[in-house]
Amino acid sequence: MFVILLAFVTTLTQIILNYWALSTDNRAAIYFILQMGLNGMKGVITLGLAKVLMDSRLFQSIHDDMVLSLMFSPLSYFEKTPSEKIINRLSSDLNINDKIITTEFGFMLTNLQLFLSALISIMFVYFLFGTYFYMLFLWVVIAIALYFLSYYFSLSIVVNKLDS
Repeated sequence: MFVILLAFVTTLTQIILNYWALSTDNRAAIYFILQMGLNGMKGVITLGLAKVLMDSRLFQSIHDDMVLSLMFSPLSYFEKTPSEKIINRLSSDLNINDKIITTEFGFMLTNLQLFLSALISIMFVYFLFGTYFYMLFLWVVIAIALYFLSYYFSLSIVVNKLDS
């Protein structure tokens, strides 16, 4: 689905470029805005595809690591631990992997995509209008985002320690 949508948008971009190259009127701004919009759409589609592929690869490797660590556990672990407890622990870990980490990873990629699109928009406005106010605003936003990000990470570590 992603590949078909990406091919459609790429073809549409080429068609608009052909119309722009053959046109004799002075509507370059409309073609430029259409090109920027379609290229932005291609970026969103590509990031969506990357998110799906990274999710799949990440969770496959986590599942494989969990099963391998259980398979290569010492025999004394299986002698001391009841099988119900092993199965319960493995199923709860897989449940956390499938439900909680999936949503957190999706939120992380979505926020990264929003941040990068805002950054590109601000840089585009800076180069379009040539004012330094936007660059100052950009550095302030980045500093605030990094401050909250560092606070969130430290808080997340503490909450995870308390939760387990």
